[in-house]
Amino acid sequence: MQVTQSLKNTEYWVNFRDECAAYIEKHLKDKVVSIEPIATIPKKEQVTFASQKKEVYTSIYNGDAEFILEERASIFCEEAKIPYEWAVAILRLNLRQKPLSMSDERWNSIKIALNLLCENNCKILKTIISYDWSIADIFGCYKQQPEKVHYSKGLLMLLNDGIKIIGVSNRAIKTRNSNGVTQSYSRPCTSYHIQQVLIHDLP
Repeated sequence: MQVTQSLKNTEYWVNFRDECAAYIEKHLKDKVVSIEPIATIPKKEQVTFASQKKEVYTSIYNGDAEFILEERASIFCEEAKIPYEWAVAILRLNLRQKPLSMSDERWNSIKIALNLLCENNCKILKTIISYDWSIADIFGCYKQQPEKVHYSKGLLMLLNDGIKIIGVSNRAIKTRNSNGVTQSYSRPCTSYHIQQVLIHDLP
């Protein structure tokens, strides 16, 4: 059975070869058929590769990004009816990444406190501004150790999750925590502002 099958296979390939020869004879007679390799490299030829061109990137932070932020701040201050410089401070803080010198816990508390000031069309923030509190009073901190140096801390550095602002005057901002305990944040001495930076300017 295996021998008969082998003979049949041999007979098939012989017939296939003859059919191919007849096709070539009929259709390609008097034509030169050559098969060229797709690519050849001489044995002694040295292949060299061109050095990769260095990519050059153009920074957009100082130009386009700054323009976009200022444009958004203009819209924000118009809609919320707050001063332009306060709108810029809010957007810069809201858009930046966590500073390297700050813990995740404090950074999250700052973002929550910022949202608190901006609730109800910035109602609390506008009250604070009306009593002539400065941006440094609210957004300030000590550059080297923002969480450890207490006297340079602005309001956002002191508010923790769950604390509510219940009163504002020209001398203090009164808060209450989730346990009902009230505290007052007094306006910092202006001499401390020399040692302060704004949170969004931290490295």
